[in-house]
Amino acid sequence: MMEHERRQLKTARVQYNKELNSKTELEKLLRNSVEKVKRERKAQARNAEKKEYNTRHHGLGVSVTNVPHAADNLQEEDVELDLHERERVIELLLAQERVIAILYERTFPMTSLDDKGNAKTTEQAQMQEHINNVQAR
Repeated sequence: MMEHERRQLKTARVQYNKELNSKTELEKLLRNSVEKVKRERKAQARNAEKKEYNTRHHGLGVSVTNVPHAADNLQEEDVELDLHERERVIELLLAQERVIAILYERTFPMTSLDDKGNAKTTEQAQMQEHINNVQAR
C-alpha cells in the first residue's frame, strides 16, 4: 500500500513538473515574440530617422517635423505595444509549431472512458482511481 502511494505521488510530481515546464516554455516563447516585435519597432525607428536625416540634409527642401526620433523610441523600451504590434506578437506566436502543440495539449487533454462510457481526462481518471483505492482501505 505504501509503495502504491509512493508511485502515485511520483506520478503526481511528474505531471506537476510537466505542467510547470510547459507553462514556462509558453512564457518564454511569448517573451521572445514580444522582444522580436520591440526589435522591429527599434529598426523602424532607426529607418525613420535615417529617412528624416536624408530628407533634411541633402538639399531636398523638405523638412519632416512629425517623424518621431529614433532616440526617443529607443529610450521607451517599456512602452506598451500598440494594437498592430500586439497582433504581430500573436502572428509570431502562432507561426511556431511548439506553441500550437502546447495550446492543443492544454485545450484537448488526453481522455479515456470510465465504466459508464463517459469521457474523462487522464487526470480525472487518476484522481478517481486514487479515491477508489482510499475507499477500499
